[in-house]
Amino acid sequence: MVSRQKKENNTVTRVYKYGLFRKDNLPKDAIDELFHANQIWNNLVNLHNENYKKIIEARCDASPEYAKLTNDINAFEELIKIENDNIRKARIKAKTTDNSHPDIVPIVEARGNFIKSKKDALEKRKSIKFNLDMKSIKKEFYNNVKEINKSYNGKVYSLTTEKIKKNFKTAREKVLSDPRKSRLNFHRFDGSGFYHFRCRQIDKSSNGAKWSDLFEGDNWNLRDKRLMLTGIKRTVEKKNQVKQWIGVKSKLGNDWVHFDLIYHRPIPDEGIITNGQIIRERIGTRFRYHLCITVDLPQSEPSSKNINANIGIDINWRLAELADHDNKTLKVAACVHFDHVNEKLLKSEMIYLPEKIQYAANHVKRLESELSESARLLGEKLKPELQKCKQEENKYWKIAANNRFQLNFETARKLKSDHDFGKVNLTEIAENLLNNWHQKYYIKYCEHHNLNKKYLTNRKHFYRNLAARLIKYNIPIAVENLTLSKMAEVKNKSNKLGGKSRGQRVHAAPSELLSALENVAKREGIAYTKLNPSNTSKTCHVCHTIFKEMDSGEHWECPSCGTKHDQDINAAINIAHRGYESLQKKAKNNGKN
Repeated sequence: MVSRQKKENNTVTRVYKYGLFRKDNLPKDAIDELFHANQIWNNLVNLHNENYKKIIEARCDASPEYAKLTNDINAFEELIKIENDNIRKARIKAKTTDNSHPDIVPIVEARGNFIKSKKDALEKRKSIKFNLDMKSIKKEFYNNVKEINKSYNGKVYSLTTEKIKKNFKTAREKVLSDPRKSRLNFHRFDGSGFYHFRCRQIDKSSNGAKWSDLFEGDNWNLRDKRLMLTGIKRTVEKKNQVKQWIGVKSKLGNDWVHFDLIYHRPIPDEGIITNGQIIRERIGTRFRYHLCITVDLPQSEPSSKNINANIGIDINWRLAELADHDNKTLKVAACVHFDHVNEKLLKSEMIYLPEKIQYAANHVKRLESELSESARLLGEKLKPELQKCKQEENKYWKIAANNRFQLNFETARKLKSDHDFGKVNLTEIAENLLNNWHQKYYIKYCEHHNLNKKYLTNRKHFYRNLAARLIKYNIPIAVENLTLSKMAEVKNKSNKLGGKSRGQRVHAAPSELLSALENVAKREGIAYTKLNPSNTSKTCHVCHTIFKEMDSGEHWECPSCGTKHDQDINAAINIAHRGYESLQKKAKNNGKN
């Protein structure tokens, strides 16, 4: 369940997500609807790209300065690409990713100058004012949008078309507001998608219905019969889980598809359901289904009591040995509950990833290594054959045929898929190499894909359950304000973390834990404070002495007062102190105002 947004009528919108288990085969009409919905999106994206080019051309024709700056921006983009490639080559030659290396520094500086020049040109171009009449271009664009939607009448459910159009409008506005940071992408159809429905009572014009209104029966009073509940099937042994039948009716067919619904979190009686979706998601060779329901709930006021205790959480990622296990697992955080009035540590605990998640991650990594090695060996034989038949219009051929890049198993699989669908032509030798590789490793690819998705889902659920457990104490939470993007090498960014530590950071996913804590705190009205993490590990929480000579060990002794500390617990206590002080300052400022 995710808190979405507050409304003016003192309500908050939340999304309830439930698991579905398909009981019937999905009819062809239902699959076709997903395919056509994907086509609508791709046609809209193509229309946006054409319209954006027309806007740029019209501005260039109207202003020579705008045209010059546009040419400069395109030139800088090409130069940046060249410098990125030079940085990659220099790193390989120097055998390091450290940008302070003498051979890499001048290239990084040159790229930085090009990036700065590009930003300056974008700012200058943005400040140019036009006396253009854009009405004709806009009118043509919106007329084409209507034509695209009309062309799929009878193929896609009208509410689904409206939802796609709304999502496209939001994404387009984001792109037009800042073209540097985002763009619209085409979606490759893989059988996934969603079926949209809306809850509106027959005798009312506004959206809204209660959970009980969704049940099929003599008193059915909803306009949209896309989704129905046909009553409780049975109660299972697990706590708070109820299975129910749901029917999703395709507009073109008369068949209903039945699902078992895991109703693990009841929707409050006062909740008003406005709309929802049944989502079909591909995982390897299988599909997973979810029911997402959007609900409006009355806004509850946060607690105004003066709480003198809080929770402090120190984020880290290091392998640790548990007392009752022989294997090592990943420690992701230290958590303390501290009473600031009595200066007393109420509770402390270390948060470890469960052993099954650690094992699954290691297994996924082994499978990925095996697949990567197989694709590398395939690439050595395949690249000469691919270069014999140029297919520049196919991006997977361009990657696979390029000697500068090592072939990975995902690119090889997509190249095989494009060849099967006639999108790329290969020599007989290349075709045989791909077919033999695919036949040998496809099962392992599916296993890797399924296990990776399962492992990521289990980790997400673990963090969400942890956040729900901590929020039940109903006291403020303080965490470190970490810039996690700087702690992993992405594209051309470097950092001082070693490869092993960087891998552990990715495996621990601290951003996922922090997001879970923040979401549940906002939902329940609990104070959630982000703090500067500087010197939290090196400061003694007893005498507040900063021990700058502290090494990376887990335990250390304060040179001033002699207190022996666990580094992570000590950091969590300092974070709790800073969080409490921050809340006290806010309370005083609010009192003055």
